Amino acid sequence: MGTIINSRSEIHLFIVAALLLGGCASSIRGQREEMITAYPRTQRERLLQLEWVNQPYRSLIAAAGPPTILMRIPGDRTNEMVAVFGVRDKVSGCIDAFVVFNGYMRTEINNDSMVTKYFCR
Repeated sequence: MGTIINSRSEIHLFIVAALLLGGCASSIRGQREEMITAYPRTQRERLLQLEWVNQPYRSLIAAAGPPTILMRIPGDRTNEMVAVFGVRDKVSGCIDAFVVFNGYMRTEINNDSMVTKYFCR
């Protein structure tokens, strides 16, 4: 036999408990969905780090074409620049960005420039 709820306070307690349990379930579901959608991004970041770090920038340009944005890193004294290529992978939604080392005392990217890092943004 089921339990009978007799008083108003028991009804209120039951409603509050049901709402809390329902809220926790949707919170867990939301966290799981974030983890699922974040996985392709972290996977892409790992793969492109392995593929492009310590490779010549000219090879990246040959494979991906010219970047949409090429910018200096503010306050950086190592002559690094960031090459942003935009979204090239619809599954991850990553905005592909590569840090490029220009060599010492250089202000422009040249044939000696090397990719030092990849970021999925």
